[in-house]
Amino acid sequence: MHHPKTIANFLTLPVELVYRILDHQSDFTLILTTLKVGFKCIRAIGAQSLGDALQHNTTLTTIDLWYNKIGHLGAQCLSDALQRNTTLTTLNLNCNNIRRVGAQFLGDALQQNTTLTKLDLSDNAVGRNAMLVIKKLLKENEN
Repeated sequence: MHHPKTIANFLTLPVELVYRILDHQSDFTLILTTLKVGFKCIRAIGAQSLGDALQHNTTLTTIDLWYNKIGHLGAQCLSDALQRNTTLTTLNLNCNNIRRVGAQFLGDALQQNTTLTKLDLSDNAVGRNAMLVIKKLLKENEN
């Protein structure tokens, strides 16, 4: 008999206990809603892989990519995914070597994406004007 189980949150459990739980599950569904991969030296190629996965994502709502090195090419890959993604609400790209051209890609994506409401671009050289446009688009998504 098929009885899918949803495991909601392992963040507060010791790793050993999580392993024991998973070892004794024969039939379960693991739903990932938050992905935190900060300070992992992710570059544009990693952002491209993540972007490819995001295009088909139906559960992930938060991605934290702080302090990586995705640059404007990685921002472009994520922007392409954001144009199709309808579940992501929060994206942290703090300190990722993103400059004005990368911010332009993200701004273009936000013109089509209506679900993203939080985008952290602090510690990137995106420029004041780009930040104002992005802030305005995010505010529209909140409504």
